[in-house]
Amino acid sequence: GDDEDEDAALAAAEAETSALLDLFLSHQRVWSDLARAAATVDVLASFASFAATHDGPTCRPTFVDAEGGGATLELENVWHPCAVAGGMLRGRAGAGGTSGIVPNDVVLGDVARETPRAMLLTGANMGGKSTLLRATCVAVVLAHAGALAPASRCVLSPVDVVFTRLGGAGDRVATGESTFLVECAEAAVILREATPSSLVVVDELGRGTSTFDGYSVAFAAFKKLALGVGCRTMFATHFHGLAREFRASPDVQLAHMAATVAVEDDDELFEDAGDDDEDAGGGEDDARGGGGGSAIASAAAPAPPPITFLYKLRPGACPKSYGVRVAALAAVPKEVLKLARVAAADSERRLSRAFGGDGAALTEGEKSALRHILGAATDEKSDAEERARRLRRAWTALRS
Repeated sequence: GDDEDEDAALAAAEAETSALLDLFLSHQRVWSDLARAAATVDVLASFASFAATHDGPTCRPTFVDAEGGGATLELENVWHPCAVAGGMLRGRAGAGGTSGIVPNDVVLGDVARETPRAMLLTGANMGGKSTLLRATCVAVVLAHAGALAPASRCVLSPVDVVFTRLGGAGDRVATGESTFLVECAEAAVILREATPSSLVVVDELGRGTSTFDGYSVAFAAFKKLALGVGCRTMFATHFHGLAREFRASPDVQLAHMAATVAVEDDDELFEDAGDDDEDAGGGEDDARGGGGGSAIASAAAPAPPPITFLYKLRPGACPKSYGVRVAALAAVPKEVLKLARVAAADSERRLSRAFGGDGAALTEGEKSALRHILGAATDEKSDAEERARRLRRAWTALRS
């Protein structure tokens, strides 16, 4: 009958499939060698294509011994090849971006210039922190792969592992794991496995929970990496209290991604056109809040952008993340922005003492500097010149 014919056809098909699989598996070594060869050609072709078509500076990396002065990483004019290809570093209408490649210098652990191996990176939302972290990792990986590094100069000691905690962690609904749990699980691997030869890149750890809990976890993790493990670390955060806490440490460098922002009292940025007929003063401040120039604009003149991203790495900490100004770029309603400004100012006043205020207790950075001073003063193995260098470095950091 029909059922018997169908069963016979299925059995024949299964037999043919089984025979075909047996024939394929009999040449397993050939297929494996072919796959490896194709993968190798693919990688080499990609390296060659990058070398021939790149838009920024490249160089042959130089590896140095880490035993003398410890692990080091020096990148001059480093840039992210994928970010350029995707337009992430090019000017965007309305966002106040620059045009073309924006390279940066990243130095972690330069003994000659006494640059600490741990960088605490702050800056405005959308200011380029994550791109810089990724660009550093890409340069290190390409250097170890034998390819050209996307930088004009790349000097580094060997990296055993590149550890990353990047991007917004998502929850795992199927297993009942929250966003913050996923963040902590990723950080736990880094804290357990990182060595002094590792490169650790962490982006905004602690944002998936309350402010105090998130700050506490970020503080403890950064302290472990910077003052405990002593590995090359780039730690991006919006917890600005961390910058105040570790500012005086000789083992930590503070840096920020620069931006220009309109002066805080320029209400035109948060008003609908025509709401105010009076002339308004305007100006620009660097993202560190150190002040800038001023400009005189009439009410009829177009309002300056709320924030302009420069994508440049500069020394020192940024006092704010300017989230409300980034929200203005996203066309959040004006009345919401005005309320957000008031709420942000009130919260900053309330929390300023809680996060790195002017309390009597020593900050973690001050404790670190004092440990360095005591260690240098009691070190009988180092020569006088080395002890003096360590004392000078610790004292300079403490006075900062």
